[in-house]
Amino acid sequence: MPPQRPKRSVRQYLRIAGVVVGLIVIAGGWYFNRPDDTKKLAVGDCLTNKGSDSDPKIEQLDCGDAKADYKVLKKDGSTSIAQLACQSVKGTTAAIEWKEDSDSFVLCLGDNK
Repeated sequence: MPPQRPKRSVRQYLRIAGVVVGLIVIAGGWYFNRPDDTKKLAVGDCLTNKGSDSDPKIEQLDCGDAKADYKVLKKDGSTSIAQLACQSVKGTTAAIEWKEDSDSFVLCLGDNK
């Protein structure tokens, strides 16, 4: 007969559970507190899109930076449809539909000249 494995005590299970819960809390804190430049953007701010129109990767930049392609002309949280939000905004050359969690808005962008 093979030797029996030692039984784990309740304390050992509690330690393991504590470590797992701790890791979940740390991961959740990181996820919900990671930087999101698009929520910080306001009208007049400049940015570059390192992604695509359908999958934007926004980076906020100083307007004097040569990499700053666009300037925010309007930030509209009342619709997530770019054509509606930006159709009357003079100088719009691009629009980004953005949704994160329950927030959804459109950035109307003009060239940063």
